[in-house]
Amino acid sequence: QPGALLAAALWYAEQGMPVFPCAVGGKRPITRHGLHDATTDLDQIRQWWTSVPQANIGLPTGHRYDVIDIDPPDGYWSLADLKRERRLPATYYGRVLTPSGGIHLYITPSGGGNATRYRPGIDYRGKGGYVIAPPSRSGGRRWHWANPLSTTGYQTVYEWEVDW
Repeated sequence: QPGALLAAALWYAEQGMPVFPCAVGGKRPITRHGLHDATTDLDQIRQWWTSVPQANIGLPTGHRYDVIDIDPPDGYWSLADLKRERRLPATYYGRVLTPSGGIHLYITPSGGGNATRYRPGIDYRGKGGYVIAPPSRSGGRRWHWANPLSTTGYQTVYEWEVDW
């Protein structure tokens, strides 16, 4: 939909989440300093997305949220292990479905950096990292919110999973 990426980028910025443009259909930042150019300045955001209306939206991690990046198929097995070991935060604040069939879980920032292959199929995005945000697109598919951002969060462990 025309203007959807600009509208979303402005919305993120209005929520206090800095954004920056990434390649159309890709993950590579298109600003000179990449994620370090991220801003909540609405005029700058309008300028970027007026110049490249289909630019994907980058969100730096480690500020308001860290992100657990789960890629199929191994990431789902690793996620199940983390849940069984009770090593996931009790609350997450948003869940994004990615074009590759993966998941981004938005969690409280830890203050730490990034970890690739934290577990098979799982990367951790903290300080110095970033993710692509909805409604960005890749290969004709888009990132979209399965559970939209929430200030109160969602429970990681569901009632039926709790040991009685």
